[in-house]
Amino acid sequence: FSGDSTMVVSGGDDNKVKLFAVDPQKPDSSRFVKDLGSHADNVGSVIFSGDSTMVVSGGDDNKVKLFAVDPQKPDSSRFVKDLGSHADNVGSVIFSGDSTM
Repeated sequence: FSGDSTMVVSGGDDNKVKLFAVDPQKPDSSRFVKDLGSHADNVGSVIFSGDSTMVVSGGDDNKVKLFAVDPQKPDSSRFVKDLGSHADNVGSVIFSGDSTM
């Protein structure tokens, strides 16, 4: 969940990172927003930054990817760049407490 609980990010065995909008008052009205991007293999981990303006994902393709998220306009969220590669699967990703790293 994003910090304000209005968005959810997911990663799956379909290799995609997906963004959903959630109304905390009406959870049944949640909707798919967009595919943020994809990995070449399963997505093992995704997380929002503390300020909900970034998402980072890690996958079985050994890649770490960064996405920009606009909490006011989630449809405009986008892939920013590959942050790097590991020698093997990426099983966990996390931001620093102040969301700068």
